[in-house]
This record gives sequence, C-alpha cells and structure tokens, in this order.
Amino acid sequence: MNFQRLEYFLTLAKTKNFSAAAEEIGISQPALSKQIAIFESELDTRLINRNTKSFKLTFAGEILESEGAEWVRQNNEILHHLRIAGKVETYPLIIGISTTSASKILNLALSDYSKKHPNVSIEVQRIMSNAMTGKIADGSITLGIARVLDLSHIRSYQYTVLRTSPLAVVLKDTHRLASKDIIRMEDIKNEQFVMMSSLHDKPGINSDFLSLCAKHSFKPNIVKEYDIIETLFFMVSGLDYISLLCADLAPVLPEGLIMKPLEDSAEFFTVLLWRKDDFSTPYIREFINTLVEINMQY
Repeated sequence: MNFQRLEYFLTLAKTKNFSAAAEEIGISQPALSKQIAIFESELDTRLINRNTKSFKLTFAGEILESEGAEWVRQNNEILHHLRIAGKVETYPLIIGISTTSASKILNLALSDYSKKHPNVSIEVQRIMSNAMTGKIADGSITLGIARVLDLSHIRSYQYTVLRTSPLAVVLKDTHRLASKDIIRMEDIKNEQFVMMSSLHDKPGINSDFLSLCAKHSFKPNIVKEYDIIETLFFMVSGLDYISLLCADLAPVLPEGLIMKPLEDSAEFFTVLLWRKDDFSTPYIREFINTLVEINMQY
C-alpha cells in the first residue's frame, strides 16, 4: 500500500472536498484526483461513490477511513525507528536521576537490561528534580527519575509512580530530638537546617515544608544548601544541624545519623518520566517495563 496516497485519501475523507483537501496537502486539485484514482486502482476497490452529487464514501472507503489513520501512525513509527538505527551504531539510553533512593532499583534494572541488550548505549546523569522535565523535553535525556510533590506539574509527560514517601527529619543519633518518635513542627522552630538545593524553595518540591512552617508561624533557619547529598550528610554529622529528606532515604544514611517522621508532611512521589511518544520505541519501552517490574519487587 502506498502510504502517501493513503494520507491523501484520509485528508480527503476528513475535508469531504477535493479542492479543500488539495489545498491542505499542497497539490493541485487535478493532481489529487489523479492520485486518488491511482490509489483505488492499486487497491482494486472503489473508495468514493461518484454517483452522488455530494461527497460520499463507499462502504470500503468508510472502513479505510476508520482504520487508515492507525496504519499511517504505525508506518511513520517504523520509519522513525529505522532513521534512529541508521544514524547510530547503538541505541542511546540516557537516564537522569535526582534521588538516591531509586539507585538500587535502577542498578538492578540496568544490570538486567544491559545483559539482554548489548546494542543499547546506556548513560546515567545526576540531575536536579526541578530540571528533569526540561531535560526530557529538549531530548538531553531519554528517561528521568525525579521526586515531585504535585503530579499535575508533569501531566504533559508520560510517567509511572515508583513509590511515595513523606518528609522526615535527619539528625545525629545524639541530637536532643533523637529520642522522639515523631518530630513536631514546634520542636524545630529554633533549629538550624542544611538542605538539598533541589528541595529548598522549588515549586512543587519543598513547598509542603515551607507552607507547614508558615502555618506554624515561623520561617525555617536554613543555613546552607547543597547539591550533593553526601555533603549534606557530612554537615549534619559534623555539626549540630538537622535536615529534611524523604523517608525512603533512610537506608542510605551513614552511621551516626537517624531519621524521624515529621508531623503532617504530605507524600512525595518518586516518578519515572519520559516523553509520551517515546513509549512506542521498543528499546525504551522495554527498559521502562524492566524498571517497573523490578520496582514492584522492592
């Protein structure tokens, strides 16, 4: 089947007018009429009922109109995959990750996937959550694992929620608050905080904590922000600072640090993000499915 002529037919079926369809396609009306006639001859099937004064599809034409758009989509998808394969020796899979809590499942997924697909070139980059969607949108990365508070901020992307977790207080095991089961907001009014820069004052990321502080009539004393979580751990361990991180990071805390629940904290979402059209690309779809299956086991 000639897919260009199929697209011509679908445009004609949509506009129900040869002149309008020709103008939308960008060819002359006689040229369009000739292409449709050739298309009918190739199919050995009449698509347009020429015995009526108004535009009317035959029964075969109606079937082709309803099914043809999906054929065109699949054809274009195959051509897209072929063009990618023709430009590179290996498929590129670039993954951005913002949260250490997802490192274990990502490592397991990469190990499993790379053994099955040695032709895929894999790269992992550390990216702040608030920069993740921009990197996905401009094609800098293929997939992103990010922490978000509000899922409505990522509705224009395809995503799956890997896990949810509230905020928790990170402190030394010798800190005055270490014996408490739950840290109340009034307990931390006079504390000095060190924070991850990706969590502080970013829309949809740490607005929950800041609004909680405002609700309890105080502004947190944030001494310093860090881009690297290991630096934050060092500062909490070495000085009498406290910090806030999502509770699912408890397993990666170094010796001497503990984590306590924070009252009234909203749930944060760890999500796997990708461009909506990319799920149709087989090697991307398979990695997504691999990561999701492994995540379900942990």
